Amino acid sequence: MGDRNTKFFYDLVKRNEAKRSIMAITKNDGTIITSTEEIGHEFVAFFTSLLGTEAQTSPVNDNVFEWGSKLSSEQAQADTLWVKWVNEVYLNGKSVWKWQPRRGDSLLLQRLSQIRDRIVGASGSPQAGMQLIETWASSKGLDTSKAYECFRPKQARKPWQAMIWQAYIPPKFSFIMWLGIRERLSTRDCLAFLQEETSC
Repeated sequence: MGDRNTKFFYDLVKRNEAKRSIMAITKNDGTIITSTEEIGHEFVAFFTSLLGTEAQTSPVNDNVFEWGSKLSSEQAQADTLWVKWVNEVYLNGKSVWKWQPRRGDSLLLQRLSQIRDRIVGASGSPQAGMQLIETWASSKGLDTSKAYECFRPKQARKPWQAMIWQAYIPPKFSFIMWLGIRERLSTRDCLAFLQEETSC
């Protein structure tokens, strides 16, 4: 590049410094400070008052790392603040199995209601749905493979699936064959600019 771009480089550095700099701040009493020295003194005073105060602190418990992700008895209770809030605002005393979301409700709760409906549809009734969910639980927690088995689309296995996914066939060719059998190859779309001969 040589020396031709030196001015451009320094202009770029100055512009970036101007973007990152603090040009003015407003103090608690409403006065505006524009001097860089006064701004610096104000920051030092603020953080000294914030961090320099003496307060009672408790030492770090060494067992924190051993606890890991375990919940305390307080956290493990069903009546946590979030659950209470959902019960008050959304459910209004109704059962989760009978509650229907409104248009303005949280997207998370709307999606949970869709999942609930799929569980009820798969099992037949809310009671059977609860029993189905209980089968997903194990001593280690939720068994996601059982939940996935419930939600995945179930189709009969195609005879060609076992043929194309072989260890001796390179994955590239297996994938192209898989797309071709499913009629998903976009070769014709990619070659649309060529005029196709209709006569022999």
